[in-house]
Amino acid sequence: MSALFKYAKRAKLIPANPFKEDEAESLKEHHNNARLRFLMEDEIIRLLDACADHFRPIVETALFTGMRRGELFGLTWDMIVAGKIRLPGWLTKNGEPRNIPVSDRLDEVLTAQRRKNQMKSQHVFCNENGGRLLDIRAAFQGACRRAGIENFNFHDLRHTFASHLVML
Repeated sequence: MSALFKYAKRAKLIPANPFKEDEAESLKEHHNNARLRFLMEDEIIRLLDACADHFRPIVETALFTGMRRGELFGLTWDMIVAGKIRLPGWLTKNGEPRNIPVSDRLDEVLTAQRRKNQMKSQHVFCNENGGRLLDIRAAFQGACRRAGIENFNFHDLRHTFASHLVML
């Protein structure tokens, strides 16, 4: 539709493209996409307790690092070096490489994960066959439901990390 109106304006069939905000009152709906939902300490404990054993390390890593789901899915063992997770630019959303410090607790989580995987995969978090994870939606929604946590998405773990970092 937008392309049609753009053409009509260029052809002088209409005075303004209603899809362009600066030309006329826009037809596009304006939403406030700012959403800040994060977990309090008691909710974090409930969520972790509600996670299945194979899923808990993913949630803990997200909580301790603020990593995005795609970054977690793409995380390989060679990216964990000298107490840091070194995310290459091709894996991050903005294309910039990022270094994330590994806390003592996260080191424990990753060490246990390495032992559990027995190096069957280059990926830190993999499926039972060693393949790359593709979807964790059902596991996450189930954990939230068991924990009694509502209106919470996986990305909100990133908000939780940032919010608790600011509160320190």
